[in-house]
Amino acid sequence: MAVRLVRPLLQPEIATINSSLDEGLSVLQAGGAATRQQLVNSNVLTALANPAAAQVWSCWLEAVDSGVMSVDALATAAEGGVQSVAAVLFVAGVVI
Repeated sequence: MAVRLVRPLLQPEIATINSSLDEGLSVLQAGGAATRQQLVNSNVLTALANPAAAQVWSCWLEAVDSGVMSVDALATAAEGGVQSVAAVLFVAGVVI
């Protein structure tokens, strides 16, 4: 996102992104805040080995690709993607 904005992210923007990542992981990842924070702070390859983190990552990539130009819009789009993934996983679990 910082590349798209052509400037470093501001502290409130970083907090928005971290909050959104935590929210997304809270929907898809079992465990508490410490577990989620460990994934957020981990190396990307380590995080992608975790199915929930990989789903959140894909939602963020899709949100970035959608062309949003603000951090708030990006976080909202990514959270919407995570909610959609959670709904699909829920339905798949009910149907199977």
